[in-house]
Amino acid sequence: EFIWIDNAETYRCEVLQKRFNYYLNNSKALDDRYSSLKNRVIAGKKNKTFLSDKRTFIYELRSFYAFRNRIFTWKLFTWRRVLGFGEKFIFRRFRAFFWRRAVSSKIPEEFIFFPLGNPLESTTIIRSYPFHHEVEVLYKLSRELDDDITILIKEHPGYEGWFDLANLEKIKMMPNVRLVKSDISSHELIRKCSAVVTLNSSLFFESFFFDKPCVIFGKGLFSGYEVVSEANSIEACKQLFTKLRSEGFKISASQAIKRKAFAVAYEDVSYDGKIYKNDKSARNALSRMLQTKLEKI
Repeated sequence: EFIWIDNAETYRCEVLQKRFNYYLNNSKALDDRYSSLKNRVIAGKKNKTFLSDKRTFIYELRSFYAFRNRIFTWKLFTWRRVLGFGEKFIFRRFRAFFWRRAVSSKIPEEFIFFPLGNPLESTTIIRSYPFHHEVEVLYKLSRELDDDITILIKEHPGYEGWFDLANLEKIKMMPNVRLVKSDISSHELIRKCSAVVTLNSSLFFESFFFDKPCVIFGKGLFSGYEVVSEANSIEACKQLFTKLRSEGFKISASQAIKRKAFAVAYEDVSYDGKIYKNDKSARNALSRMLQTKLEKI
């Protein structure tokens, strides 16, 4: 997705708003599009086509030469790149070893799914502020929710080892929190869970296709569309879960329609390119879009 935000405070995209309103008033144009999108998202995860490329040792070595301006050896091997290389292939793998040893082999029958992401992403440290540390939020949430509610967590398969071992020890002390393997499909967990809670993970979008309630602490393009439950405090999150539990963790008919309209509108305004595959035409198209927007400003 490469979506231009017209208002950074409300995360408003004017084109998204227009498309959303259009689909809300045109149910015939909505259902088929949503069904097709749902099938593609679920099939894509099943076939591991989303973020499935493995950044191997050889791949990482080749990436040193990916930037055209790094034509001299002394520019290729900067100390920052060497440190980043060591972090990715030595220190992270060391931490990941201990995280894998702490996983639970069983998935409980009833649970709330809390996916962990990259703690250094803008969606976490900026859009989720002041809830910018997932383990701290998890710790507070585990103390506030009823004891019989299990919170199931897993690392993002692409970010294993990002959290340090001190965070792992803290998680172990939470009696109602369970850690499972990172390679378990998030769709399998969404399908089985009662609800999804996240700081700002894109899994909010995938929860739509399984009709699961989603509580989010952060801000994003979804803000204000009433497609998720937005919490601005731990206490507000607790109240939302109390309400959801009393309703049997079901989403309302009106929210279901808004989710469909948002999902299809979201696809309309997303940039469907192959930036990470170094596709020249995709990069040029994105460049033209950015230039047009910047000239407008």
